[in-house]
Amino acid sequence: MIAAFDDLQAALASEEPCRELSLALGYSESLPTELVALTELQSLRVTCEDGVLELPPWIGRMRGLKTLELQGNVEEIPESLGELDTLRRLVLRSSGTFPPVIAQLRRLRELEIEVSSVGTAPMALSELDRLEALYLRVARLDQVPIGLLALPNLRMLVIEASASKQSAVNELPAMLPGLTHLEDLAILGWRMSNLPPALLQLAELRTLTLRRCALEQLPKSWSALTRLRKLDLSDNRLATLPPSIGALSNLRELVLTDNPLYELPPQLGALEYLERLDLDGSRLKALPSTLGRLHRLQVLSVADTRSLAALPESAELLTKLVRVDLARGALTEVPAWLFDLPRLTSLRLDGNKITALPENLLNNDTITHLSVGDNPLREDQRRALERYRRARDEVERPIDLLGV
Repeated sequence: MIAAFDDLQAALASEEPCRELSLALGYSESLPTELVALTELQSLRVTCEDGVLELPPWIGRMRGLKTLELQGNVEEIPESLGELDTLRRLVLRSSGTFPPVIAQLRRLRELEIEVSSVGTAPMALSELDRLEALYLRVARLDQVPIGLLALPNLRMLVIEASASKQSAVNELPAMLPGLTHLEDLAILGWRMSNLPPALLQLAELRTLTLRRCALEQLPKSWSALTRLRKLDLSDNRLATLPPSIGALSNLRELVLTDNPLYELPPQLGALEYLERLDLDGSRLKALPSTLGRLHRLQVLSVADTRSLAALPESAELLTKLVRVDLARGALTEVPAWLFDLPRLTSLRLDGNKITALPENLLNNDTITHLSVGDNPLREDQRRALERYRRARDEVERPIDLLGV
C-alpha cells in the first residue's frame, strides 16, 4: 500500500511509512529539514506561494527519492542535487542556465526543465542513457543544445523557446549523434526557415510537431518517416506543401493551422489513413479534387480562410466525416451531400455568404451541432430552420442550432 500525504506533520506522525508527499509552502517558507526523516519517501512534490523556492544543500540526503517535482523558481541549484542517484523523474524551473549537475542523475527517465538559457548543454548529458522523455522550455534559445541531441534512449523530446534568433539549417549536424529511438518530437518557437534534413532521418518518429518555427518551405523527401502518424506544422509561413507529402503512408493527423497556404498538391489524396485534416487560417480558395480519396477522414477543418469558395465534388465520398468546420470562408452555396453524410454530427458554416441551405437538411436527424450565424440567410430559411429545431425537440433528437 502506498501511503500518500499532503501534510508533513501527518506524514511524520503516521505509523505507515510515507511514500508520497505533496508539500505547499507559504510565503518565504523554506523546505523543512524534517523531510530527511522520511527515509522511505519516493515522491516529493513542492509548490510555493510566492513562486520562489530555495533548494537546500541537504537535498542530496534524500537518497530514496524517485520523483522530485519543484513547482517554483529555483534560483540556485546545489551540487548535492546530483547525489539523488535513485531519481527517475525531475521537474525543475530555474532562472539560471541549464544546470550541469543534472548529468549526474544517471537513473533519470523523465526530465521536465525550464531555464533562461541552454548554451550548448554539456555533452556529459549523453551519459543519461536511461532518459526516455525530455521537456525543455527556454526563455531564449540561440544555440542548438547539441548535448541534448546525443541521448541514446530518448523517445520523447519537447523543446520550446519563448524567443530565438533566426537559425540556419547547418546549426544542426548532418547526422544526429543520438535520438535513434525517438518517437515523439516537438520543437516550438525555434526559428528555422528550412527544416533541417537531419530531422527527417529519424525513422522511428510517430509524431512530429514544429510550431512557431517560421518555416517557409519543406524538404522534398519524406521517405524515411514511414511510421509518422501525426504531423503538426501550425503557425509557420508555408505557402505550399511538397508533392512528397504523399509518401507519409501511415499519417493519421495533418495539422497546418495558421499558414498562408494557397494550394495543396494532389498527392494529398495518397494519405489513405488520414483521419484529421486541419487547414484553419489558410488562404485556400479550393481543395484538391483528390480529397475524396481520404476515405478514413473524420475531421475536416478549413475555417478562417475568408477565401474558400467551394468543396470539391469528390468530397461526397468522405462518408466517415464526423466534424466539418467551414466557418468564415467565402461559400455562397452548401452542397446537399453534406447533409447525407451518415456520420456527420457537427457542421460549422458561420461567417460565409450563404443565402439558402439545401432542403434535405430538414430530413437530417444525425447532426447535433449546426452553426450558420453571420450569413445573409433569407427570412424564409430562418423560419424553416426554427421549425426544424422544434421538430427535432419533439422527437427527442435535439440539435444545437446557432445563428438562426
